[in-house]
Amino acid sequence: MLDKISVVLVETTHPANIGSVARAMKTMGLCQLVLVKPYDFPSARAKWLASGAVDILDKARVVDTLDEAISDCQLVLGTSARLRRLPWPMISANDAGRKAVEFAASGQNVAVVFGRESKGLTNEELQICNHHIFIPADEVYPVLNIACAVQIICYELRMAYLARSGQTQYDPSSLFRMPVSTSAWDEPLSTYSEMQGFYGHLEKTLLDIGFYDPNNSRQLLSRIARIFQRTRLDKMEVNILRGILSAVGKLKPKS
Repeated sequence: MLDKISVVLVETTHPANIGSVARAMKTMGLCQLVLVKPYDFPSARAKWLASGAVDILDKARVVDTLDEAISDCQLVLGTSARLRRLPWPMISANDAGRKAVEFAASGQNVAVVFGRESKGLTNEELQICNHHIFIPADEVYPVLNIACAVQIICYELRMAYLARSGQTQYDPSSLFRMPVSTSAWDEPLSTYSEMQGFYGHLEKTLLDIGFYDPNNSRQLLSRIARIFQRTRLDKMEVNILRGILSAVGKLKPKS
């Protein structure tokens, strides 16, 4: 179950943090680490900080873009310590753990994305996440080292996994559910890449019919994306919507 969940680090500057993250992951039973343009990796310092989790570093996947890191994921959770101008679905670390494990249990890929040490994730990166995880640190000093943040999320993932496996006193009925449980859904949920293809198709169609003007409707596409991020489309639904867009594109304007 936990093998379907990846921890994604974006442009990590300090190799020691990568090693500490690997150690935090292994203590909670996670093993899929993806590094997006790390500043210094592989690194002896990363291995030193990883201690007994060097095996996670050895098989870590290194990619050039966040898009590549999450291309096969049906659920993407981004961590953010800042409130954004455009509100996005927010969940607690506890709920994030439950939701991620439910998706993983049904065979779907999940990514939990952590940003740069200095400034976290950009607004553009956060907008491709289905939900934002917020850790309510104390207002006096709300600064978490990236490895500490990863440890908190991995702990919640493990607790949700144990609860689902019947290994704790947690009430399984309290696990996060969609209106219909994803484990009983009739079609697999769409991947990140499939959703990006849909968004591109939608943008082109809206431009073609004159509904979308990039110069005057800057947040339109972000708000539309937010609708579908909340809804969680499956593969068949994406195909249906793209079929509708294709049909609209073939319509000729009336003379």
